[in-house]
Amino acid sequence: MAEHTGPLERRSLKNEVFDVLQGRIIAGAYAPGRWLRQSDIAAELEVSLTPVREALDQLVAEGLAQRVPYRGVRVPRLTDEDIADAYALRLLLEVTAARAAARNISAEEAADLLALVRQTEHLTDPSDMPRYRHLNWRIHRAVASAGGNSLLARLHGIAMNRFPDWMLYENLLNRPADLRIGLQREYQEHLDLFEAIASGVPEEAAEAALRHLQGVRGDVVTSLGVPEDLLKRREEQIRPPSW
Repeated sequence: MAEHTGPLERRSLKNEVFDVLQGRIIAGAYAPGRWLRQSDIAAELEVSLTPVREALDQLVAEGLAQRVPYRGVRVPRLTDEDIADAYALRLLLEVTAARAAARNISAEEAADLLALVRQTEHLTDPSDMPRYRHLNWRIHRAVASAGGNSLLARLHGIAMNRFPDWMLYENLLNRPADLRIGLQREYQEHLDLFEAIASGVPEEAAEAALRHLQGVRGDVVTSLGVPEDLLKRREEQIRPPSW
């Protein structure tokens, strides 16, 4: 008997639409507050409303979009408290993931992670930001996945979607020198994180992840205007004794 493939095709199309919309949000093409209209997206991508609706549902479930009753779905405008909560959760999850990755990362995963990091080395111009944002997202997701715990990786994905670090350099786009300094620092931190994970020493990997996220905390303060004392309070709420 031939296998019925209709639902699988529809699901694949939904995933393709999701990937397009996710990529646009991460790259900054869809700014916070932008409405994601089903009919407009369906017409642009030349698909029916069904996969668009399903893709929007997934965006909402993963924290990349917000459903407003009687109005529709939009890219969320995050409050300081939203960002602080997500920062603290990411800190906890990424330190844990880095420690696990140092124990479990495969040679293939390590090579892929290094390749991602290397691709960002010279992306320091304002015009590079869409590509940089996407690669930065993939670097952090690769570390989470390399830990070998699929639930941890999923929780990390949700937390990362709620902490828009791809927005951190928006206020520096008109200050290329400062932007370049910030991105060069971040490249070195990512490289240090990779090397610590590849060394196979869990505590070194955890410390590298902690340093990187606490460095990002400073960017959140300067670029997004989130009060540093709020971020530190959230950090203290989840800080294990070993940190």
